[in-house]
Amino acid sequence: MKKLIKYILYNLTKRIRKRTEFWIIWLILGLLIDEYIKEGYLFKAEDIYNTNITHEKIIVFLVILLVMLILKKKRSS
Repeated sequence: MKKLIKYILYNLTKRIRKRTEFWIIWLILGLLIDEYIKEGYLFKAEDIYNTNITHEKIIVFLVILLVMLILKKKRSS
């Protein structure tokens, strides 16, 4: 029973790791499209320095996260 649980958890985490990069890219694209529809531009660097949470800050965070995941994957392989 313990082996079955370990096997299921291993496969579940393996699938999640494979799809994480895919979903982060889709989130970035979705935010860029939403920003273009709402504001009329894709990315405004000035909004990064704004004190409020903006699309640009979320996009920068997701890009940094994506780069970190890719680098981690390259180092481990």
